[in-house]
Amino acid sequence: MKKAQTEILGVVIIIALLLVFGIFYLKFSSNTSTLIPEMRTNIQTNNLLQALLKININNEPFDSLIYKCYSKKDCSTLNKELPKIISLSLNNETQYKFTISENNKAFFTLGSCSSGITANYPISKNGLIFDTNMLIC
Repeated sequence: MKKAQTEILGVVIIIALLLVFGIFYLKFSSNTSTLIPEMRTNIQTNNLLQALLKININNEPFDSLIYKCYSKKDCSTLNKELPKIISLSLNNETQYKFTISENNKAFFTLGSCSSGITANYPISKNGLIFDTNMLIC
């Protein structure tokens, strides 16, 4: 083996070692301890909102209850049943805020929470678009 080939082989070995050490450094230096709980809460928030939108309460679809609450100002079923459903889905100490709005004007709010992980989903019913928002603190 010639001297130039030996030197190139040495440089390749040094570069490979630097890459391996760099990968280990990036793997162990990143702080994933706060990222994983946030990801779980994000998934939980999205799943809870999606589940709420697919339920029937007293044999009435959720979107019909939203429309009834908006048009007839009759939110009694939502006020009575939603806290029970949400409390079964979340821990007792978890705070939340569930809001339904139309044209950026909230007409139904449940819970009290100011910041956290949020999920939004639009619902179309009778030509209106309602925005549902689930916030988990």
